[in-house]
Amino acid sequence: MPKIRKSLLSWVCCLFFSLVPAAGFCSGTTTTWNGPTVTMSVQQYETLKNSIETLKRNSIEREQLINQQNQQIKTLNEQLTISQTQLQNSRTSIDQTQTRLTQQSESLTTLSEQINKEAHKTATAKRQRDTLAVVAGALAVSCLIK
Repeated sequence: MPKIRKSLLSWVCCLFFSLVPAAGFCSGTTTTWNGPTVTMSVQQYETLKNSIETLKRNSIEREQLINQQNQQIKTLNEQLTISQTQLQNSRTSIDQTQTRLTQQSESLTTLSEQINKEAHKTATAKRQRDTLAVVAGALAVSCLIK
């Protein structure tokens, strides 16, 4: 008999607990929000609404302006990159030109030295020729005189 009592008691408890949620849902226990409320006139509401719309438009315009400026920044960055590349190429060209000018200056110095040596040789040869002509003339005169 005690087993039957325990079983019967268990069934009664299960039935009771299965009905408890249904009782909670069936009762009228809806709650409403009782927070603070704001009261304003229609004119104040319209002014607030217009202000919000103006702020939204301004926000959209500024967002578009920011997008345009971002696009301009991208374009300017691309141009800067191109300019930097061109500047680097110009520097390389200037370095090459400077090297060539140095080489040509050295060549010009060497050529000037060679020209000076040749001019000295030519002057020396002319003096020697003139001296030989005078000596030959003097010998010819002395032979004629004798």
